[in-house]
Amino acid sequence: MYKKILLRTAPPGMPVSSATSSQTASLWVPPSQLLQETLPVPQTPSYPSQVSLSARPPLIMVIDDSDTVRKILQTCLGREGFPVVVFPDGVEAMKWLTQPDSRIPNLIILDIGLPKLDGYEVAKQLKAKPQFKDTIIIMLSRRDGMIDRLKGRLVGAREYFTKPFQTQVITDVVKSYVGCPRPW
Repeated sequence: MYKKILLRTAPPGMPVSSATSSQTASLWVPPSQLLQETLPVPQTPSYPSQVSLSARPPLIMVIDDSDTVRKILQTCLGREGFPVVVFPDGVEAMKWLTQPDSRIPNLIILDIGLPKLDGYEVAKQLKAKPQFKDTIIIMLSRRDGMIDRLKGRLVGAREYFTKPFQTQVITDVVKSYVGCPRPW
């Protein structure tokens, strides 16, 4: 014999007890799988730092040794609502990424000709780590050769753009990969 359980959900900020019929579902469960005591229902987060990572807007990381390029990309992507972190070289970016409280970026715009650690090596190291398997890498470089583009693809880059670039093209590509950021 099965027992009918009524499941109710509610949007954030609304108590579950006030859920509408469109937010309810019935579930038939054998009595042997039911718990004898009621477990507490988790509360809805009340402020953004408690919201799950999926509710955050996609994080964009820019690694480029040019102050101008970093500033341009930070400004144009920031205007679109993306949080952007910028680094002048691969070593600084890798240090930040290895900190326990750092957030894994959804997309990285990466220059090839970086001091200390070039873009190919940064991409190769990131793609070797399982936590970065879903991170999208876009190469941005002054180098325009077929070999450079091929090397970029081999280390995991999905796109390759040459400098000078149009900010609208970069913004459109970023949106095509990670979507539009959600407004808070």
